[in-house]
Amino acid sequence: MVTREPHERRLTQGTIKGRVQSIELDSKRPLLILIVSIEDRVVRVRVKKGMKQVIVVRKDLNLSLGKIIAQAVHASQRTGIDMNYDIEGNLCVVVYCKSEIKLLSLYEKCLEAGVHCGLQRDAGKTEIEKGTPTVLSIGPDDWNTVTEITKNLQLIKVEVDWNQ
Repeated sequence: MVTREPHERRLTQGTIKGRVQSIELDSKRPLLILIVSIEDRVVRVRVKKGMKQVIVVRKDLNLSLGKIIAQAVHASQRTGIDMNYDIEGNLCVVVYCKSEIKLLSLYEKCLEAGVHCGLQRDAGKTEIEKGTPTVLSIGPDDWNTVTEITKNLQLIKVEVDWNQ
């Protein structure tokens, strides 16, 4: 279950304000279904799927959080495409893969499928050797195509102790 802070969601028929409780995918149609609590009721909101971007980070490198963020930004910029997240249905997630071989395999799949992608290789100035492939940005591109390439990857979950 995904829980997010209350926010407004602009729809073609108006605006709703509430807390997203979960997100479901409609496998038969290009729709996201948001389960939203509004005051004392829960509603299902169908949102057309838009573009999707998946940032894939190598887990085996044990990069610091700051390094992951920097590498993800660099990889995303390498696609040459800016995705407008104000458009309903656009999504970006960060996942991990276990090795360089897997990352490069995903990169090859993207190239074969004609999916926009950007492979980031480190400059070698801080944590790892120069030229090491660290992060792959897949998309932004067609939702279903990106999902097909990345469906077996797991989301990165990181806890940060801001009191340190």
